[in-house]
Amino acid sequence: MSDVFFEKDPEYCLEITDYTQHLALRIGDTRSLIESSNKLALIQKELGFMNLAQKTVSENIERSENKGDPKLMGDSRLVAGHVFMALEEYSSARGDYQKALKYYGEAGDTAGMAYAYEGAGTVNAALNQHARALKSYEKAEKDWSREDLAGRANLWTDMGISYTKLEDFKPAEKYFNKSLAYYQKQGEFSGQVRVNYNLGLLYMKKKEVFEAESAFINCVDIGKRRKRSKDVLLGYHGLYELNKAEGKFQQALIYHEKYTDLEKTVREEEGQVSEGLEKYYISDANLEAINRQDSFYARKFKNESEEKQLLWIAVLVAGIMLVGFFVLFLKIRKKNRILLLQKRDIESKNDEIDVSLREKDLLLKEVHHRVKNNLQLISSLLNLQRHKISDEGTLVVLSESINRIQSISLIHQKFYQSSNLAKVDFKNYLTDLVESQKRLYGNPDRPVRTTVMGKNHFLGLDTAVPLGLIITELITNAFKHAFHLEANPELSIRVDTDDYLTITVKDNGSGLPPGFSIKNSESLGMEIVEALSEQLYGHVSYHNDHGAVFVVKVKELSGNVD
Repeated sequence: MSDVFFEKDPEYCLEITDYTQHLALRIGDTRSLIESSNKLALIQKELGFMNLAQKTVSENIERSENKGDPKLMGDSRLVAGHVFMALEEYSSARGDYQKALKYYGEAGDTAGMAYAYEGAGTVNAALNQHARALKSYEKAEKDWSREDLAGRANLWTDMGISYTKLEDFKPAEKYFNKSLAYYQKQGEFSGQVRVNYNLGLLYMKKKEVFEAESAFINCVDIGKRRKRSKDVLLGYHGLYELNKAEGKFQQALIYHEKYTDLEKTVREEEGQVSEGLEKYYISDANLEAINRQDSFYARKFKNESEEKQLLWIAVLVAGIMLVGFFVLFLKIRKKNRILLLQKRDIESKNDEIDVSLREKDLLLKEVHHRVKNNLQLISSLLNLQRHKISDEGTLVVLSESINRIQSISLIHQKFYQSSNLAKVDFKNYLTDLVESQKRLYGNPDRPVRTTVMGKNHFLGLDTAVPLGLIITELITNAFKHAFHLEANPELSIRVDTDDYLTITVKDNGSGLPPGFSIKNSESLGMEIVEALSEQLYGHVSYHNDHGAVFVVKVKELSGNVD
């Protein structure tokens, strides 16, 4: 019963276990007394009553040694190790785990030995000796009972943490995924939160930001659905550390404030639980003393003279008035508590909305991420196809197609990396686009000096993709045709905004040939430029000015979101 009620009602859980201990003591069942006392010490530890836990486990060690049963002595030492671990007294914890291992060995209890090895591993991990910790964990895994799947899942999580600390990411991810699969199958949410949090830390180390964010948000989501504030706190802490590491300080500050506010609420709730538990431990003798005191005053009041009775009546009237004021105070306090609960309910709903929005953001990022990956896959397949083509004309067409696909892929990558999923910084995109074209078409012997000027301007997907293709064609055209005779080639792009969005692409090359016209050009690239500029309700003008100059003016499509 105490196992069932531990998470739901710690006060009731403690009461059941305490009753079991007293019952075993009353009937003289030493074995049951030792077993229930070990359980009681663990519950006291989890609830933060460390002095009580130490006292309980100390008495229990003495009982088990007097009993002389190596299995019971191993259990008591194992619990003592857990208590000292919680107190961060690692030397004492290590000693108790080693004694537990010795007693379990004498009893031939391999399951107990596995727990003791795991305990020794946690001591080494706490001391940042993760290579030693893994050796203990591996011994534990070897001895672990096949029936105790929950224990194995917890062990796998510990192993994943140590591998992460050693930056051996592949086995770390393997063990985390094994334990997560078990917890998900069993519907065990506390384990899922612990694994997700540590997976988030693992992905942070691997610089896999999207995966880390997903793992931390899973902690928040599970915690909110189960109304377990400590799980939500873990998620908020992870999201704060992730955004801080990524330089997103405003978002990090938001999660830090959420964490601080929720932590305050948790402390208040834990204070109320502690108060309830302390009341449970009050001796009945105190109540008897109060009753005796009441009886004394009652007798004294009865024997007073008539003159003093008037004074007592006055005191009684004053008492009634005080009671009235006290009742009024209670009503006001009750109203304030109702308002506080309503406030917390509103904050909880706001948090749910925030989590929902974050989940939608993650889904959008995932969409852009997958589109980018699919485009990269198509590009790779076309690259493979190039090796089987000998015709030069076909190779050129194929190369240009790959280039266009990569320009679209870059757009989706920028959306995926952007904090604003509705729009992308187009100037930043152009900077990366120019660099990729330079690597693809540039001449290392005569490197082109490139500049991107103007203000940052944010575009939605419907405008960014076709405009990106237009600029790709113009940049490619410059690299392929402008700089054959130029000793110091230069290419500049300028972004201007007014009624139209204006992109100017200028080179210092040989210039456009006489009579050049986009409409009359047989180039597919120029056809793309004309068609897409019309799609964006704009136009392209061009002239020579110490090289070719193309001016693209377009309107942002109404589908864009501000």
